[in-house]
Amino acid sequence: LKELISKEEHLNPVLFGLASVSKISVSDCDLFIELINKFKNNDSLLIPYLSLIFSILKSDNKQYYDRCFEELLFAIENEKSAYYILHNINFIKNCSVNKAPIVIKLINQSYFTIKKYIHPISHFFWREKDFNSFKEIILNIIEAKPFEKFAKSFQSYFQSIEKSLLDEFLINLIIDNSASKRFSGLDIFDELSNIDPYSFSFNILELPALSQYKLWVSMCQDFHQPQNRLVSLLPLIDSNSELVKESFICKLEDISEDYGGQVTDILNKNLDNNEYSNIIERVKKYISDFYEKNTILKNSIKEFNPYNTDYKHIKNFNDVFHKNMSNSINKGARKNSFLSVLGVNTVQLSKGGGWRLGAKKEISQLGTFESSFTMPRSYFINPNKYEIEIGFMTRQDWKDEEFLKIKTLLDNE
Repeated sequence: LKELISKEEHLNPVLFGLASVSKISVSDCDLFIELINKFKNNDSLLIPYLSLIFSILKSDNKQYYDRCFEELLFAIENEKSAYYILHNINFIKNCSVNKAPIVIKLINQSYFTIKKYIHPISHFFWREKDFNSFKEIILNIIEAKPFEKFAKSFQSYFQSIEKSLLDEFLINLIIDNSASKRFSGLDIFDELSNIDPYSFSFNILELPALSQYKLWVSMCQDFHQPQNRLVSLLPLIDSNSELVKESFICKLEDISEDYGGQVTDILNKNLDNNEYSNIIERVKKYISDFYEKNTILKNSIKEFNPYNTDYKHIKNFNDVFHKNMSNSINKGARKNSFLSVLGVNTVQLSKGGGWRLGAKKEISQLGTFESSFTMPRSYFINPNKYEIEIGFMTRQDWKDEEFLKIKTLLDNE
């Protein structure tokens, strides 16, 4: 081996072979370090060079660990090494303090993109459960790639950590003055609300009054499904601060202009109707007054009703949509149907929503599924204006001076 190494012949298999030795001694580590120094700048031996480093890190010779992590910090600057390092670093036990800086350095390289590297980084947390490392990495991603969504990749990690730790970090992001941190905080929150509306694990009324105020301001700036955000904010109705309580109720009224009865549905489902009847009735009255002044009046004017002015186009769209949808469903059923896999050619339908595969087969109940989403009313009034205003609000950094009057009022309560 020494002869081959000295002649620099067949170096790839030689170095890989050395790295695959199951148990390496101190003298082996010394040899590996010597080879690492010799070939670290040879691009054609990049992966074998890295394999020697990981071989040492998987051994019990801890006195060499610091040196190896220094080499990985150097190697991660080369994009060709990124995937290999991210994959193999998962198999190094412990060493959280040393592993996280390598991932952080990758994030801060010019070649880093969310699309290419967010999944390998999320895999890093399949085994690494240190929450401080997670926070540090997330903050670096936000700084490197502001206003880019990535929370979906960490869904499994969110389920594996203590909820109180996640919620504390999440709230700090959502109420931060930095718009990019708020954006990512809400991205994480929305991902947690993907199935059911998410609720914080601790009492948000224990937050300082200014933080309570910032929380609802941030979470109510931009959303299309009010139940996903409002459920977690409803405890603010019991805030010790009258300003926070009243401002939040006023915001519920404001939101009802866009979403109408959805707001009262959320209140009815999540609040005690006896204890909070005054607030529920107040929002209902606001909705009734608003729609009476702004929408019901227009119903009698045909020129304001698109079903009268553009009925031909609406009907044509519905006809084409239903035709295309029917064709795509039939095509999908023929090609990808579970029944076709079973080799079934005939399905019998019965009254009452039943079906069976043959005359002597059991009757099964037909299932149904549905999905819906809601767009805010003000969007349809002027889409461009709506998107520009929302975009400006959500991407503008806050300043402490902007909350000075609010802070003064809260201090004087």
